[in-house]
This record gives sequence, C-alpha cells and structure tokens, in this order.
Amino acid sequence: KSSHTLQQELGVIALIAADEVLLHTVNGLCAKGYSIMQFNNGIDLSAKWTKSKLNIVAVISKSEVIGTSGISLYQALQSKKFPDVPFFIHTDHLNDNLRTVALKAGIADIFLNKKQNNQYKQG
Repeated sequence: KSSHTLQQELGVIALIAADEVLLHTVNGLCAKGYSIMQFNNGIDLSAKWTKSKLNIVAVISKSEVIGTSGISLYQALQSKKFPDVPFFIHTDHLNDNLRTVALKAGIADIFLNKKQNNQYKQG
C-alpha cells in the first residue's frame, strides 16, 4: 500500500514544530499501529489534513501554552470544524496558571520538556 493510503487507514499522530525531544518521546508509538507525521505549523497541518483526508487521532504541538501553536491553534481547528481529537502541548515552561488556562480551553494535557522537569512539579 502507498504511504498515502496507510495514512488514511492508520491513526495519525500529528506533531507540530517537533524538536528532537518530542520526536524521541513519541517515536515508540509508531510500533503500536500509529503513523507519525510532522507539520511545520498549524497552517501546514490544516492544509494537509483536508487535502489528504488524514485519519488524525491526536495532535501534539511543541509550543508555549499561549503561543501560536498552543491554545490558539486548538481553538482555530475547532472553529474550522476539524474533527475533535485530543490536542496535547509539549512545552518548555509551565506553571499551575498556564495548566489551568489550557485545560479549561479544551487542551487534553500538557507535557513539560524533560530537560525542564525540575522547574515544575505537580503537587
């Protein structure tokens, strides 16, 4: 089967602006029946999602919570009637207020970059 056909059948996990840490974190999911696709930004994601009719099952964005690929992107996808899939943010900076804002906005969860873990501990 072509990779295009497989991406329509397999669940696709969309990575936005992924860095090496995020790629390493998500890479193990490929073996579990998911296809990993990388996108430069939200515009790239929405164009390819529509054009290729991708079966996106989750979005993981490397972004600051209030950055352009964070809550703003999630809300833009919702307003354009894209399928409601879990949207996760992988960030370098997090505190209780940012977590609360993101979760109230509909973000499924936020993950702190492993290099930054000592700066934020959930209580």
